[in-house]
Amino acid sequence: MKKVTTTDLRTIRTKNAIHNAFQEMAANTDIEHITVKELAELAGINRKTFYSHYDSIEALEQELLRDLILEIYRIIQNEQPHEFRDTLANIYRYLCSLPVWYRNLICIKDSPLGQQVFMELMDGYLSQYQNNIDSARMKEYMKLRYIAAASIELFRTWHESCSTMPVEEFVTTATGLICYGEEYI
Repeated sequence: MKKVTTTDLRTIRTKNAIHNAFQEMAANTDIEHITVKELAELAGINRKTFYSHYDSIEALEQELLRDLILEIYRIIQNEQPHEFRDTLANIYRYLCSLPVWYRNLICIKDSPLGQQVFMELMDGYLSQYQNNIDSARMKEYMKLRYIAAASIELFRTWHESCSTMPVEEFVTTATGLICYGEEYI
């Protein structure tokens, strides 16, 4: 089915209604339990209208994550030249400032979505190694993959119990662990 891609006012209102309904549901329901039927009902549209914009709930999630990733790229670009430590800290601050429903989307257990956010962060760094990998570059590539995996796990850990550690303490601790290892603590 061809998806609606126009930017007319009606389309924008419909997508906003879908996004708002999804946000409301995601704040109160495990994301994996959200159905198109319930989402469409809350958005005040029918299921066919939902499907004219998205193939599935997962496609909607992907669009919302793409928006998040674009914002992360904006943060990175605004800091040129930058130190990786400062960029990572600012990205953590941004992620911590997101509404709970968005953080839930990133932190779904066993979901590649959160990992995708951090892999996108590393993508610019990784691309320089993927086509021309020697032993030294392979070590750098592995380091960046490790950083991406560790970054999302630290964020998930904080998100699951964010009331026990203030944002700035988390940002400092997580950034220190990623950049300096276990000696940091």
